[in-house]
Amino acid sequence: MQIQILNLLKVIFFDSKFNLKNSHIEKQEIFWPVLSSKYFIPYLLVGLHSDISYVRAQFINFLSICIPVLGSYLTHPILTNCIKSIMF
Repeated sequence: MQIQILNLLKVIFFDSKFNLKNSHIEKQEIFWPVLSSKYFIPYLLVGLHSDISYVRAQFINFLSICIPVLGSYLTHPILTNCIKSIMF
């Protein structure tokens, strides 16, 4: 189930026609609540502690491709907190 949710997020963030059609401002209005949610990063970090190496690798991959997206749509206090929680 975790991998399916990650794959769904990958499609929405990177591969969907929505991502191609809409302007940066429109995407920011939609992505900002998801990316800045107090649940988004902590649940991704929980996935990093999975006992199954494939699941853990998928979470690492998702986080690595998600960092530029975080930088594009979040601003200083929220972005800094997200990066700090990932790093420590």
